[in-house]
Amino acid sequence: MQIFVLASFAIVSLISVFGGSTIITLIPDLVGAAALVAVGVGLLKQRSVSIDPKYILYFSVLAMLVVVGWAINQVPSGAMASGVRFYAKGFFFFLIPIVYKFSDKEIRQQLLLLLVIGLIQLPVAVIQRFVLYLGGVTGDVVTGTLGRGSAGLLATLLCLQIAMLTAFYVKGRMRPALYFSLMFVLFVTTTIGENKAVVVFFPLALILPYVFSGAWKKQKAQVISISAGLVVALVVFAVMYNFTNVSMVKHIEEGTGKGKSISEFVDSKTLLNYLAPKYMGTTREKPGRLDKIVFSLDAIAEDPVTFFVGFGVGSIANSPLGESFSGEHATEGEQYAKSVVVAAILLETGIIGLTMAIVLLWMVYRDASYLSRSANLVGAVALGWRVCIVLIGLAMLYVGLIGRESSYFLIAYFMGFVVAEHARERRRCRESLGEKRATSA
Repeated sequence: MQIFVLASFAIVSLISVFGGSTIITLIPDLVGAAALVAVGVGLLKQRSVSIDPKYILYFSVLAMLVVVGWAINQVPSGAMASGVRFYAKGFFFFLIPIVYKFSDKEIRQQLLLLLVIGLIQLPVAVIQRFVLYLGGVTGDVVTGTLGRGSAGLLATLLCLQIAMLTAFYVKGRMRPALYFSLMFVLFVTTTIGENKAVVVFFPLALILPYVFSGAWKKQKAQVISISAGLVVALVVFAVMYNFTNVSMVKHIEEGTGKGKSISEFVDSKTLLNYLAPKYMGTTREKPGRLDKIVFSLDAIAEDPVTFFVGFGVGSIANSPLGESFSGEHATEGEQYAKSVVVAAILLETGIIGLTMAIVLLWMVYRDASYLSRSANLVGAVALGWRVCIVLIGLAMLYVGLIGRESSYFLIAYFMGFVVAEHARERRRCRESLGEKRATSA
């Protein structure tokens, strides 16, 4: 099973460098199908799973919401199949660690592979920004190995990795020199893409592990070094951002007004014009992140029923298999939901669906909080995942985390890992308590 997991991580993270042909886009579906087979084989062998009953109840309610959305909106069978196809393949990765128990060695191997993939992004980003697209006026061309339109996703995933590294450092499972070296490489990659979300995500990735673990009260020397590193990193980001957005743009498109320094960008009016240009009444044709959420709300609010249950799962699907497998609202999906998770959830499952997504994040966060008290490897991963949950919640407003298998599969897998380890830990506690009672009796 370990070989399959490692191969899957590598495939979904690197496959996009080979282009966007129909065959390439269907490979993640084959990986998802293989995950289904793996889960089925595991269930036949073990006949048990490590999952709390609350998640079984949760997914049962979610399935009911999906069925109700289909029935009310009369979603065509082809679109339904596309919706199930997309969400199911991520769900199978969620189930893998619930069905299979991985050793500490195997978990370290999985994390090491993801770290190597993260480090590879730096040379790829340099080539994209300063060789292949040297004349470009935006960092959106810096997508690493994740494929076209993944600039924000790349920056987000790198910040998630930084959060995990920081958690390991806080837990004393990584030497300072190694930690700062790896963190520096990952951070520099985000500066090349000059993604604005880094200004929020990166500080949280460094600070929250100390806050959540309570280490900021005890490890004052580490806190000081991290704070100094954060200041230096933000200065580097500002310098790099200004260079690529002002100096380079000045020579490329003199007088267009496109190049803005970071201080100019964070001006309240400029920031709102970027996030919600349509709402602010600007002439920019492309809708901003907040525009997409507002427009999605407006779309489902036209009917009180769709406001609560959305247009149905699969209704915004734009399938590579053709129109018969695409949804009635594929246009809205392409315009609004492709790059913003919250917009996609609202369109497909309405306010109830968005509420349930938040509830799922909260349940996994609670499980991670319980596990993060431990000093073992699982405790370090859980601490990092507590931070990742916070970043994922924020990123849902900004990028399409579930729109790409490179992020969707990984997030689903590690959420399943936290859920499974929490269930196993609770089982061990109950068994230990039962043994003590039996002994005392």
